[in-house]
Amino acid sequence: MGEFAIRTRNLSKTYRIGKNRFKYDTLRDKIGKAIKAPFVRLFGNEKVEVDDGMPDHIWALDGIDLEIKRGEVVGIIGSNGAGKSTLLKVLSRITEPTQGTVDIWGKVGSLLEVGTGFHPELTGRENIFLNAAILGMTRTKILEKFDQIVDFAEVGDFIDTPVKHYSSGMYLKLAFSVAANLDPDILIVDEVLAVGDAEFQKKCLGKMQNVSEAGRTVLFVSHNMGLIQDLCPQSILLDKGKLAYKGRTADCVQRYLSNKKETVAVRAGGRSNFALGEIAINGGTNSFISSERLSVKIPVSGKNAIPPKCIFIIEDFQGKTILHSTLNLNEQIHGKLNGPHIIKLEFPPLWLSTGIYSCYFKFISLDIGRQSRFTSERLLVECYKDDDAISSGKSSPILTPLYDWTMTAAEPAETSAEIRCETTGLLATENG
Repeated sequence: MGEFAIRTRNLSKTYRIGKNRFKYDTLRDKIGKAIKAPFVRLFGNEKVEVDDGMPDHIWALDGIDLEIKRGEVVGIIGSNGAGKSTLLKVLSRITEPTQGTVDIWGKVGSLLEVGTGFHPELTGRENIFLNAAILGMTRTKILEKFDQIVDFAEVGDFIDTPVKHYSSGMYLKLAFSVAANLDPDILIVDEVLAVGDAEFQKKCLGKMQNVSEAGRTVLFVSHNMGLIQDLCPQSILLDKGKLAYKGRTADCVQRYLSNKKETVAVRAGGRSNFALGEIAINGGTNSFISSERLSVKIPVSGKNAIPPKCIFIIEDFQGKTILHSTLNLNEQIHGKLNGPHIIKLEFPPLWLSTGIYSCYFKFISLDIGRQSRFTSERLLVECYKDDDAISSGKSSPILTPLYDWTMTAAEPAETSAEIRCETTGLLATENG
């Protein structure tokens, strides 16, 4: 089969947008044209296209050169309209490219929309056979996998019910089960997992990991950066139809979030007498090892300013607050704030899990009954793990605090040596 599963060269796809802009002739125009050109039909609605300077085409994909090896699990990220779904449709042979070539080695199983390829009037059983046949499976192979597909989809009680009566979640479960359980060489999944419940999402991710561990290729589109980082060692970043980056997922996500970085937002009525500098993480490296301390600094300056309340916030990829810490500066500075100062915050080692986070400061001051708010620029920070901070399992925990573990010798009166871990409640004995 070769080294590669997918290879594209100058892959481009264009779509016509908007509607035709035409100028319709008036009666006077028609009479004039009839006199000048007697062979033109007098009452025909001749339309003249008007060039208003607005583009009538858009390049959803623009010159994509991509090579994906067999067995790679690759995430595809980018803003809405970046071309992610269009790329998957081209790779799935659903739509033809405008320019360029696509080479694919192996059978492709794709799930791009809920219930893709399902007929609403057919039952779940009939749709399994129909969809699997479209994917190139023989009837013998479908029968061999049928029970496995139904069990995974958890729709056994409704398998002979027309799928038009299914909920969107049931649609998704059955569609994903068909695509993932027919042993495709390449599994392509768009962000449809958000429709299912949490337990089924976990099953889907586990199935994709099993597919990848079996040496098959997985392409996964998602706006959930946590899932992308847990599942995909490599990722590609699309920006306005172009391939902006391909490489390590952490670097790819860093570039993506950097492009979406918020600027400094200062909301203070009237003349401001308080100013913020730039956040510095560990001396400006913007990264730290999870077994080391995290140091955060931000310069501030005031001119007869009332010391504000200072709040430091850390958020994950989805904008959920992981931590916030508050300090009232009036407890540190008595009287007015004048001149430059440095606010420093330190965190102990082994508390935050590996990954990329967004952090920023908020300041709230109250001056003669008027509240002023200052928000610093968001800064992306990456937490790495080392040999002292290895986590078990396929997904990273949210927090990794440092616990005190102990083990003592058993008393002679005890018949078996027991080792207890109070943190997890697990018990192991030498006698089994």
